[in-house]
Amino acid sequence: GFKSDGAPREADAQLRTDLNSAEFEGCVNAYRECLGVDDNFEWPEFKAAINHMLTIGLRRLKRDKEEKEKELFHLRQRLAKYAPSMENPVFALREELGRRFDSVYDAFVYFDVQGDWKVTTAEIKHMLRRLKLPLTHVDVDIALKQAKAGYVGSDTFTANFFVRALRWFV
Repeated sequence: GFKSDGAPREADAQLRTDLNSAEFEGCVNAYRECLGVDDNFEWPEFKAAINHMLTIGLRRLKRDKEEKEKELFHLRQRLAKYAPSMENPVFALREELGRRFDSVYDAFVYFDVQGDWKVTTAEIKHMLRRLKLPLTHVDVDIALKQAKAGYVGSDTFTANFFVRALRWFV
């Protein structure tokens, strides 16, 4: 059983009273199983063993926390690649097109490489790269998705829809 080495310190007594009998018995049994100690051991040995196990547990928790923080840091870095560089990519796209073209109709003719009065998202992206706009590929993707909001159809902008979606004089 458990023997005390005399009058326990107040903290030791508090620890023993904080644990209900089942918890205390569970701790004693765990101590015995882990260390192979016989039934007669002193309170200071038991307390030292518990503190040792807590220290090991805290080290593991700290190591796990550091690993999770590193993982989170790397995930944030990867996610930053896919975040827009500006608050309103559609506005920025319209503004950049407005600087380069006299009208949205002129912009449409520029993007309509095939001359079929339709432009695909791929054509727009290709021609935007040629214009060397200060927009990231993520900004362009978001701008085109926002511009196409409410447009039910294929990946193609008709002349009328292109003009309505991307006109810079609203």
